[in-house]
Amino acid sequence: MKLSRFIYSVIFITIICIIYVQLQIQIFELAYNGKKREATFKELLDRRAVMMYNINKLESAHNIGTSLLSRDSNLVFTDKTQIVKLDLPIQLAGILNTEPKLENKRPNWLSNFFSLKSEAQAKPIK
Repeated sequence: MKLSRFIYSVIFITIICIIYVQLQIQIFELAYNGKKREATFKELLDRRAVMMYNINKLESAHNIGTSLLSRDSNLVFTDKTQIVKLDLPIQLAGILNTEPKLENKRPNWLSNFFSLKSEAQAKPIK
């Protein structure tokens, strides 16, 4: 083996090693940057949760009522004498009931066969 061929081989191997080390350095640098961003993200999520709690606390009915009544205003909470109760006939109350009625759907026998839970059924006492 000639000396020039040996020197070229050593230079080539050195360049490959330097490129490998540079790639490893970049990998670790990206990993550290990712960890920093993740920590920043978690901190921002925590700050967001604290801010949402404070906003919800400030917008609560108790806080709004307290702040309105603490000012010099003529606002007061309603008294029992200010509430009017209407008695409606049963027929009219049934018409005004706006709750959606559930339709009786036939259960699928296949889903009943593979279900893990049994349904509780209430039966009137006779």
